[in-house]
Amino acid sequence: MSRIDDMLGELMQIQTGSGNLGDSILQMNAENLEASGLDDVNYVLVRLAALIAVGAPTGSYEAVLELARDAEVSASQVAGVLIAVAPTAGGPRVLEAAARLSEAGDDLLRAGPA
Repeated sequence: MSRIDDMLGELMQIQTGSGNLGDSILQMNAENLEASGLDDVNYVLVRLAALIAVGAPTGSYEAVLELARDAEVSASQVAGVLIAVAPTAGGPRVLEAAARLSEAGDDLLRAGPA
């Protein structure tokens, strides 16, 4: 197998979240939650706010929405985060985040229950 094939295989593992990297990311998230000292709901809401602030892609919102579902975060709490970060992140960024959240939620619904 060539170096290109090896690299493409590794990139596929990164994209799909499988393999050692996927396991490492899951472990990192679990350790980060514990180290933060936050409860599950606040942890998810803080992560959501950070994603909005950096203009994250839809895939990142899918991951945080999965965490939100597990933590039983309500739609009104998600909306509250969008409202709370608007003065700092800016209206256009929040509107884009709302669209990406909606798209991510649609993707999760199509994928079915966790």
